Amino acid sequence: MYLRPTAFYFFLIGGIFFLLLPLNNKLLIWVLLYALIVSIDAFLAPRVQKLEIVREAPKAIRRGQRLESTVRVTNRTNRTYNLEIADHWPPSATLSKTPPLAQPLRPRKTLSVTTVGIAQRRGILKAGPVTLRVYGPLRLAGRQISLMPNSTSCLVTPPFNSRVHLPVKLRALKLLEGTQRTIMRGAGSEFDSLREYVPGDDIRDIDWRATARAKNPMVRTWQPEKDQKNLIFNDYGRSGAVRIADTTRFEQQIEVALLLTALAMHAGDKVTYLEFAQKISGKVTASSSSTMLKEIGKISAQTTPNLEASNFQELVKEANLHLRHQGIIFILTHLSGNLLDDGLLSACQTLRQRHIVVVVSIDEKEDTFSFIDSATPQEYLLQAGELASELESQRALKIMHQTGIRAIRGSTKDSAPKAADIYLEIKQHG
Repeated sequence: MYLRPTAFYFFLIGGIFFLLLPLNNKLLIWVLLYALIVSIDAFLAPRVQKLEIVREAPKAIRRGQRLESTVRVTNRTNRTYNLEIADHWPPSATLSKTPPLAQPLRPRKTLSVTTVGIAQRRGILKAGPVTLRVYGPLRLAGRQISLMPNSTSCLVTPPFNSRVHLPVKLRALKLLEGTQRTIMRGAGSEFDSLREYVPGDDIRDIDWRATARAKNPMVRTWQPEKDQKNLIFNDYGRSGAVRIADTTRFEQQIEVALLLTALAMHAGDKVTYLEFAQKISGKVTASSSSTMLKEIGKISAQTTPNLEASNFQELVKEANLHLRHQGIIFILTHLSGNLLDDGLLSACQTLRQRHIVVVVSIDEKEDTFSFIDSATPQEYLLQAGELASELESQRALKIMHQTGIRAIRGSTKDSAPKAADIYLEIKQHG
């Protein structure tokens, strides 16, 4: 049983009326009478268990998108129900604060109530119970019950905010594949066609057999290699758990992985996405771009960064299993000062012997560091730590470049387009 707000006003008005009556024990009489009236009103309310409840919600949405949950209540009886329906979800769904309104549900009819929210957290969002309230003819009290109509859950996948860069990168890719042919042959280029020699062409690209047949100098042109294999390793270990802006570094790395996957599959390449910490825990391979992006969203939505140290030697073993010929390997992790201790540098050097290796590091770095004169000792220590971390990251980036490994370091806004530019550069020059 529950009491409606009208029951409170009824108690006050009735109490004032009884105070004016010439009776003994007026307050006690009124309380007993009030309890009897409210109990009768609740008893006369229809039974909620006779209603059929169905809840409909999307199976998967992206973080930040609208979540619409619809509860349908069907009345199979011959009585009219005065219903209040409340659809409960976890706080991360951030549902609207509108209180449930009482609505009549007539016999043999269905009542639908839609609740709107915004999914704020990546992962599986499990719905709570649906609360139904039915009040009696006096509208003072009624029956209340909370039911789980069906096990509803919604998978909240990463938002893919980096998709805003995709149209520009696809135009650059089409230009690279269509109108621009190169005479510079790289490790990732395939033979395209022959054309006549023009001054400035490299004489090493002259096809002498074609020249003998055409009686004019002919040079070979090349196009970006199709069907090339790409591995994207996403680190969800200790470095992935670091907070950057309003999310973790791991979630920012997912944005980079999604943009690289969409771009590579539009280019006709094959992509395998892997998540790792101490070992490889997630793997996605698909034939189409849309399916691949959905599967990456599903697997990454259920991954939580931990505080384990990442084992980069697992990357070498996994690359040997997937790549028989030269491929492109993207490692999404953090470039710290202890490259030799954590094994990242040695793993990259081993992979570089057969493959093209690109390391992508995301930091919310500051352009300049300035010490405030009026800062407290604690603030000085904090600023000094930030400066030391910045210098270590710059040193790690320099070491990577000196050993011939492609490495980029960017912020949450420019790391994804920078990684896409590196991919396009590899496709052009090999």
